[in-house]
Amino acid sequence: MQTDASSGQEDALQRLDKYLTGTRLIVHGGVFSEQEFSNPKIDEIVVANGARLDRVVFRSIKIKHGSLGAGSVESHYDGCVFVNCELGVSSVGRATFRNCRFENSKIRGWISLSAQFVDCVFESRLERVVFDAHPLPNVAAELGRERNRFEGNDFRGSIFRDVAFRGGVQLAQDLMPTLDGGYFLRDGESAYTRSVSRVRGIDSSWANDVLAFLEVRLQNCRRGQVQDYISPLDVVAATGDPDGRAVLNELLREGMKLH
Repeated sequence: MQTDASSGQEDALQRLDKYLTGTRLIVHGGVFSEQEFSNPKIDEIVVANGARLDRVVFRSIKIKHGSLGAGSVESHYDGCVFVNCELGVSSVGRATFRNCRFENSKIRGWISLSAQFVDCVFESRLERVVFDAHPLPNVAAELGRERNRFEGNDFRGSIFRDVAFRGGVQLAQDLMPTLDGGYFLRDGESAYTRSVSRVRGIDSSWANDVLAFLEVRLQNCRRGQVQDYISPLDVVAATGDPDGRAVLNELLREGMKLH
């Protein structure tokens, strides 16, 4: 005969696959521990309202819609691993990721305004991603914090394309990608101000493209983002002209010397 205690223990050990509805995985609250989830047919995931995922492995899922932290209560991921996944959620939502790993995955279109990442490892491709240091004022009041923690993360094995850090994410507390041709600027505002001044004096067909690239990043720094990282793929996308790329690379190399 099953005791009440053992019955309660089984109820507490929830399985993610029980929350599948067609091609959607919808989770509202609950605790999910030490399990693997792999379903190539799903295209939407919604983790909401204070769900807690502990050492969950997501393998080979391809997500086009949803949120990893929906609802008014923050969800938590501790020691979770995403392997061979395509994570196309537009809103990361209200979530904290600690000691999580993103391995051989594609992270695309993330807008991370209220999420925290602490001691996570990214060995993936990130494209059109925004990490913001501050939640919106109304969200900050509900979460009880004015700043999102973003520290101890390791991006050395990642490839960036159009990845933006905003609002004062302290990149010196993280490890940036080691791909050849990348640039880490400790004083982004000074570096971009000098670069913009120099490019404005150039009369060439590529100058407007390079100037637009630099001015967008300068404005971001003026809004509080002190440090910046520029991927070699961003340099390639800034202008198709070889001379323009050469000048941009030179300016960014000089910018790396500023502290």
